[in-house]
Amino acid sequence: MFLMFLGFLVFIILSVVSAVRENGKVKKHLATAGALLIVTIIGAILTPTSGTTTTKENEKESIVEEQDKKEEVKKQAELEKEKAEKNSYRSKGARKTREGN
Repeated sequence: MFLMFLGFLVFIILSVVSAVRENGKVKKHLATAGALLIVTIIGAILTPTSGTTTTKENEKESIVEEQDKKEEVKKQAELEKEKAEKNSYRSKGARKTREGN
């Protein structure tokens, strides 16, 4: 985009030089400069700003990370419950065998 704007400036200068020398290329240089200006403007409009894109991507990533964290916490809680249940069954089973003997 910068190169297009630089080309615009070059062709404006060339058109002024052509007008002074009267060599008949003024219209061609001005047409090229106009085309480059239009392309520069369109490029500036279509180019996404880094802040907006990054913010949207960061929001999506943070939402996904939060969901992953919640799932991990749930899994850890379930594992702890299962461990607690296994330990309680083991301790009950050990009591029964001791009482039975």
